Amino acid sequence: MTVKEWILRYKNDGMFRNKVNLYSGAVTNLGFVGVQLYGGIRYQSVWFTSLAVYYALLSAVKFYIGLSTNRKGKKAWRTFQTTGVVMLFLNLVLITMVSMMIANPKLALHEYSAILAIVTAFWAVGAAGMAIYGVVSVYKKRNPVALADRLVGLITAAVSVLMLQTSLVASVNGNEIEKGREYIEQFGAVARVPAEMTEILSETTQELATSNTVTGVLVVVFAGGVTWYMIIRGAIEEKNCGKKK
Repeated sequence: MTVKEWILRYKNDGMFRNKVNLYSGAVTNLGFVGVQLYGGIRYQSVWFTSLAVYYALLSAVKFYIGLSTNRKGKKAWRTFQTTGVVMLFLNLVLITMVSMMIANPKLALHEYSAILAIVTAFWAVGAAGMAIYGVVSVYKKRNPVALADRLVGLITAAVSVLMLQTSLVASVNGNEIEKGREYIEQFGAVARVPAEMTEILSETTQELATSNTVTGVLVVVFAGGVTWYMIIRGAIEEKNCGKKK
């Protein structure tokens, strides 16, 4: 297939277009998993590592949806419902991550590198924009598989907002935070961190704890609402398809 033929097929074949979009989204997620693993290794961070695991699981969900692209009617709505059930378990992972951050904000308190901060910002903004556009574009087309993918994208975008907020709060005082840590490493446990550094660390930690509590709870509630919508609507639509027969 030539590039021109591929483009024409993508433009005219809705089923092919959905499959390409689904798989490309899954691959993009895997790329972002690599970014988070990099952060986890560089900072020896539980937060980045948990994000990598979460996005890897989301990629698996997207691949599952991609494999179900050709399903129609009752089977398609069953895929919609099953996706919701799987996301219900992923929500438990999300709740664990948010609870961990609220209990110990320092787990996510790092001096973000410029590249990591930029990638995080672009990812969050792009994910939010694409998710909203995606849901609006497929909602009225009665395509359960495509809608399932877009709703998973909405949850992904919500988590990205939480991730972006964390990076912004940490980055504001990132240089001072890193200096304080280097000071301790250089002079040992007996040394005292300068008062201004201690104050910055304390204020940043408190700010992170407050913002993550508010945003984290909202993200968890939103993700739970979308998930239960998928489960309930999928069950209802699947039952209605059976009645039509």
